[in-house]
Amino acid sequence: MIVAEDHPHVRKEITRFLDTHFDVVGAVEDGQRLVEAAGLLQPDVIVSDISMPELTGPEAMRQLKNLRHDIPFVLVSLDSSCADQWIEEGAAAFVHKSDMYLDLVAAIDAAAAGQTFLSRSARTLEESLF
Repeated sequence: MIVAEDHPHVRKEITRFLDTHFDVVGAVEDGQRLVEAAGLLQPDVIVSDISMPELTGPEAMRQLKNLRHDIPFVLVSLDSSCADQWIEEGAAAFVHKSDMYLDLVAAIDAAAAGQTFLSRSARTLEESLF
């Protein structure tokens, strides 16, 4: 798995947390480095922040898909208003950052199994809109 997060402290915390559950093969600070690292390392899953320099998480996801790298993406953000859109665009999962310790492992497992996943806060927002 590769973790992509532009804030160093958050990237370190996510990597440390996930390293107890999965094999984290890389951690990068922007979307362009994510595309480069994914092409070289061929991870099973990518966990990526939405907003990053160079390329956003969704832009990196699109570039990798255009390069025929079919790697499941788990997108994370504090803004879940577009979670459904990102799933429609090809993300396997979306996790609200406030739900990471509760839902990130389940989201990664779902993504690796070819399933979609929305974290608790994203589901609550979606339910309140309808």
